[in-house]
Amino acid sequence: MFDPPSSHRAEMIGAPGSGKSWLWAVLGERLGDVVLTPAAAAEAPRPGRLEALRDDPRTVAFLEEGRRMLDRGDADETLRRRRKQWLSRELATVLDAEAAGRPVLCDEGVIQRGMSVANSYGDAAAVAERYFRMVPPPRAVVAIATPRALIAERITARGPRQAAHLRDLEATLAHVATGLRILGERGTAIVAADGARLAAGNETELARIAQALRAALTGNA
Repeated sequence: MFDPPSSHRAEMIGAPGSGKSWLWAVLGERLGDVVLTPAAAAEAPRPGRLEALRDDPRTVAFLEEGRRMLDRGDADETLRRRRKQWLSRELATVLDAEAAGRPVLCDEGVIQRGMSVANSYGDAAAVAERYFRMVPPPRAVVAIATPRALIAERITARGPRQAAHLRDLEATLAHVATGLRILGERGTAIVAADGARLAAGNETELARIAQALRAALTGNA
């Protein structure tokens, strides 16, 4: 639907507690000329941007299918409505950032949103497969893989409100693997990040990730 990938957008992907948001912020500092988009649900796109999405048949098709997925998913009507709002806002924010013409690095963008869409289903694997085949593909994804024990420790420290992330951890990791496989097939560059080495303060690993991401965004990978 959206192939080939965007020429200058990268997104983070990983399980909650993997260190994704920390790495996103550090990479923004390292790369310097990259526009960072924070959690899109917390940042409103410019006025009229959500309405403008309706003028692009690709975004219309993506949003309609994404909303249908959410309507058939979680039984909680309030949660379904909130997730549909997030999906629209995240797509608008991602496209708005891309329109600036500079490299963009998204922390919680439309790629990461695929986890919560899929986890609202009983048949989550099939939903993840469908979602990642229709989502607008970025030029690159930074995929952070962190040991399960470290993820569990971090999520537990965040308090009981994060318990669902622990419950869904294995499913989420499976969705990450699905997303990476499909995005790779669609032409997205995959930049692997070792969460354990990053947690240990390994500067060599951090420098390697930053270099690989810059190369992917500039077409020199």
